[in-house]
Amino acid sequence: MVAACPRLEAVDLSHRVAAGDREMAALAAAAGLRELVMDKCLGVTDVGLAKVAVGCPGLEKLSVKWCREISDIGIELLAKKCPELRSVDISYLKVSNESLRSLSTLEKLVDITMVCCLLVDDHGLLMLSAGNSLKSIDVSRCPHVTSEGLASLIVSQRFIQKINAGHSLHVPWGKNVILVGGKSDPPYDKISVWTFNTETELWSHMETKGDIPVKI
Repeated sequence: MVAACPRLEAVDLSHRVAAGDREMAALAAAAGLRELVMDKCLGVTDVGLAKVAVGCPGLEKLSVKWCREISDIGIELLAKKCPELRSVDISYLKVSNESLRSLSTLEKLVDITMVCCLLVDDHGLLMLSAGNSLKSIDVSRCPHVTSEGLASLIVSQRFIQKINAGHSLHVPWGKNVILVGGKSDPPYDKISVWTFNTETELWSHMETKGDIPVKI
């Protein structure tokens, strides 16, 4: 395929469960590749991802969702070899905060999705806040991420526009809580960070300001 299409820029191998490192080695010959989606390519490991990273340094969008054999090692090399990355999906991988540390070095990264990354927590978000280009982040179903962690990210990421934290957050009394402006124009266009010591304080604020937490 690569030999027949020397100007190949985008490839979607989603749910090709038999695809593995050998296919990634062949794909690495597409030096001009900009977008690669390989969701649920169960045979792809850090070795295959490394081959793509080295062979396709201009990669801008990558999704490796459900590629369960990819670890922090593969993500670290990816961040080093593909500085043009703008969008990354590492959902359902067994990666830790170290992957977020690696991704924080990407100066052009604007979108990161990490649904159900069970080893990621607030400390990882603090590492991710080292960058300053993020516009969108999805940490839904990450049980160790709290609103306090996202609050620290918001403070440092001045361009953030979209946060998805469904089935993740709880309200930590006495600590920072992320609110979105229910009465802003347009709705949900304003993000603010507050501290509440009791549930009564939170509900009083919601009634007065119209703001609501990311999740109660």
